[in-house]
Amino acid sequence: NAVKEQVTFTLLSVFSVMLAAPALLNSLDTTSPVSTRLFLSYFLTVASPSAAYSFASSVAVILTPAGAPSRPRNVATLAVLILALGGMMAFAALIAAYRALAHYQSLPPKGVKLDNYLGVMTTFTLVLSAPLVEWAWSAVRRDERRQAIAALGLTIGMGIAFVDLDWYLVSRLGFGVATPYGTVFYAMVILAGINAGVGILFLLGALLRVLGGQASGSEPEPVRVVGWYWEFVVVAWVLVALTLYPIVK
Repeated sequence: NAVKEQVTFTLLSVFSVMLAAPALLNSLDTTSPVSTRLFLSYFLTVASPSAAYSFASSVAVILTPAGAPSRPRNVATLAVLILALGGMMAFAALIAAYRALAHYQSLPPKGVKLDNYLGVMTTFTLVLSAPLVEWAWSAVRRDERRQAIAALGLTIGMGIAFVDLDWYLVSRLGFGVATPYGTVFYAMVILAGINAGVGILFLLGALLRVLGGQASGSEPEPVRVVGWYWEFVVVAWVLVALTLYPIVK
């Protein structure tokens, strides 16, 4: 029953994002301060709580200790896929908002200079982590525990490096959220950092499961679903980089 309630709530949250996205896009068609307030209210009242609840539900599933009462299989897979779907919809709404703004003004606006080198290095750092998490998944399936631990540790390190670069990127932007462009830009970059932070927590959970012998060739699901979520993190950032940075267009 608890799992059904979690899945139901997450689905309702996803549908809330779908219903709120058109109003968000319409509000960004103008440069009035009201659009900025509506945009921020949307993420504070709809996206953030649903993402937080979905994250907590997924962590509870992934970190279930060995010997716990049996549960339906593939529940963790379903929870992570729903969480990734909700996140992808949020990124899609932001990218659509950015494209809508591009019809009304040149982006980036005059006077805004982006550090393309920093954007490319941030993307390169995160993309390098994708084969590492696949290595971890392969090692777990083959019961290569040391390899799985090393791969997950390296993936976590690359994720932390990405979050650090993401924070550094935001600190050097040189413009704020007073304009629709600034609001959308900051929202995409910060949301990508939060998304990666959630992924790092998942990776830590999977690493603990491997260290405790609860993830192995006979029970590889914890690492599999974490790998899928991390690949979503990578794809989401690549889409953001392709949208925001002219050098990768």
